[in-house]
Amino acid sequence: MSIKLDGNWKNGLAFDVHTLSSNYLGVNEFGHEQWENTRSEIGELLFQLKYSADKRKVQKIVKLLDSIKGIESFDYLIPVPSTNKQRIVQPVVEIARVLGEHRGVAVLEDVL
Repeated sequence: MSIKLDGNWKNGLAFDVHTLSSNYLGVNEFGHEQWENTRSEIGELLFQLKYSADKRKVQKIVKLLDSIKGIESFDYLIPVPSTNKQRIVQPVVEIARVLGEHRGVAVLEDVL
């Protein structure tokens, strides 16, 4: 699936949604809100990449993106910088690098 994103740009796509459903469970004994989430296939892979730093998930994510045609005609891929610069693995940058290599598109990491 791909979802067209409208905005002040020529073309924007989202591959899928991350979370299919989310149920609030309340606050745990440490004062943290708890949620029961059901994620899409790519949402679960992204979750594991982001929170477990499991870089093996990048190839699986890029494989799922094979169904989106036309990426190879892009001038560049520009990953949006993370708000958490301390994260060991920067998921958006990792995916952009592998996707760019896979599709033959240059990745500009320091534009935004």
